[in-house]
Amino acid sequence: LLELLIDAGLEIDDVQKVDDLISIIGEPKSAMRIKQVLDTIDCSMEDSTIGWVAKGKAELPEEKAAKAYEFLEALDNHDDVQNVFTNLA
Repeated sequence: LLELLIDAGLEIDDVQKVDDLISIIGEPKSAMRIKQVLDTIDCSMEDSTIGWVAKGKAELPEEKAAKAYEFLEALDNHDDVQNVFTNLA
């Protein structure tokens, strides 16, 4: 699958298989082209989500990490917030 995606000219960051599902991480603008490649091998796209994936992880001292996670949880629980992304490990 990775070869097919690369041969189609797509920049793919990661492909992972978990049970019967395959996760493909790439550029958001490539979503339709990825679907076209999947169609050629008789695979269907179950879900397509645009989100941020951290390229590196950040670590904080335990005390600061607890405060950061508390803040992130408050953001996530806020009615006006749809998604929360972080690179904290």
